[in-house]
Amino acid sequence: MGTITPQKYEGGHASGFDGIALASGRVTAEETWHRRMDPTCCPSGKAVTEWRVGAAGLLTAGEPRVTG
Repeated sequence: MGTITPQKYEGGHASGFDGIALASGRVTAEETWHRRMDPTCCPSGKAVTEWRVGAAGLLTAGEPRVTG
């Protein structure tokens, strides 16, 4: 078991999720994040992080891949 948290952050405002997809042994999280100059209302960054279930059954995050 584990907790999925946004992995892409460059300071400023909190990151969030656009979507979560579950598959056997992995979780794919689509994230939104604020770049330093983004207003509070409008995060312009997008990233995808793939989480894998490890040997102990715990989730481990991969490196976030910036998609926008």
